[in-house]
Amino acid sequence: GRLQGFMLRRTKEEVLPELPPRIVMRVPLEISAKDRLTIDAAESAIGDREAFISSTRENFSQLGDMSTLLRITGEAKVNAAVDYIEDLLETQDKVVVFARHRGVIERLKTQLDGGVVVYQGGMSDIAKRSVVRDFVENPATRVFIGNIQAAGTGINGLQEVCQTAVFAELSWTPGEMSQAADRLHRMGQRGSSVNIHWLYAPHTLEAAILGVHDAKNTVIDRLMTGAGTNS
Repeated sequence: GRLQGFMLRRTKEEVLPELPPRIVMRVPLEISAKDRLTIDAAESAIGDREAFISSTRENFSQLGDMSTLLRITGEAKVNAAVDYIEDLLETQDKVVVFARHRGVIERLKTQLDGGVVVYQGGMSDIAKRSVVRDFVENPATRVFIGNIQAAGTGINGLQEVCQTAVFAELSWTPGEMSQAADRLHRMGQRGSSVNIHWLYAPHTLEAAILGVHDAKNTVIDRLMTGAGTNS
């Protein structure tokens, strides 16, 4: 079992050795005092009573107080995230942005100046293909904003024109973010590296998400080390 997991973990590097390195950067955003107030208010409201977490449907992190808090945090980050993305566009032709909540996606689209396409759930297959084609073929379309679940799998082509991804919101599940990054880190990538920027708000629930990622990756690394020793 451990050896099989190790082999699966190694497959991409072994089969595709020509892929450039994937570099993940954790970027603490400087949230304005005004935007920070909305996070603080939500945290206070939840902290003053017993937190509500529902496990009756889907993943608990999609529901209840934690979901609300992450949505409010995502919205509070938009202004700082837009500044960060615009700085990247000074040196990058195109940037792929992943987010989770519709309100965050809509505000990112509105505040980024022109040349923005959006890929999210509820769109027809034709519309989705059109969005991908526009980003790949139109030099004026410089930002692709994708819902992390809808756009995180099954898309090919973005890697032909882009080597930079920004996560404006984080996911509890490391694999979900890794799969989304794979939209760029795949065959056809011409950049010398694929650069992944995780934007997070320090001292919020997002810091806990990063801790979850660290814990899960530590377990995976231990399994890899053990399997590698036995192989």
